[in-house]
Amino acid sequence: MHQWNLIVTVVPGPHHVRDVRSSLGHLGHFWLTSFRDVLIGWSDDTETLLQAIADARAKDKSWSHMVGRVIPAENVFYFTVDTLTGQLKEAVAPLVENMRSGRFYFRLERRGMAGQILSQEVEQAVAAHLVSIAHDKGIELTTDFEDPDFIVAAETIGTECGVCLLTRELMTRFPFVRPK
Repeated sequence: MHQWNLIVTVVPGPHHVRDVRSSLGHLGHFWLTSFRDVLIGWSDDTETLLQAIADARAKDKSWSHMVGRVIPAENVFYFTVDTLTGQLKEAVAPLVENMRSGRFYFRLERRGMAGQILSQEVEQAVAAHLVSIAHDKGIELTTDFEDPDFIVAAETIGTECGVCLLTRELMTRFPFVRPK
C-alpha cells in the first residue's frame, strides 16, 4: 500500500471518486482503496488541502460537495487483530500533550476485519488509557459524544491504521473533518 496521511470519504455517486481525486490532485497524491468511496492520500501540507476544500465549498464548486469526510492522520501503522489495541494505546499517548482538560471521545472506524475486531471494546480500552495518561499529567478528561473539545480518531484501511487528534477549532473551521 502507499504511504498516506489522509483518508477521504466520497459521497456515493457516479464519477464522484474520479472527480474528487482529480480535483485534489494538485494538492497531493490520492489512491483508490479496496473500500467503496474511500481514498487514501498524501499531502505535504494538509492545512492547505483542507483550506482548499473549504474554499471550494464556499465557491460552491460541485466536486467539493462530493467530499464526505477528511481525516488527517498524524501517525499510520500496520497492525494485526491481536496487536491493534496495544498499538493504538501507544499511538494515541503522545496526543495527550496537545490536549487540555475538557470533553473528548475516542472513535475507531474500522474498514475490514469484520467480526475479528470489536470496535466498541477497542474504543473503551483506548479511551480509558487516554483518560489515565491525561490524569497522570494533571489533565482531566470526561467523555462527551455530543459536544467534545477533542476527538481522538483512528481509521483503519485493512491492516493499516491512522490516528489523529481533532480539536474543536479544527472541526469548526473544517466541518468535513470529523469521524463517522
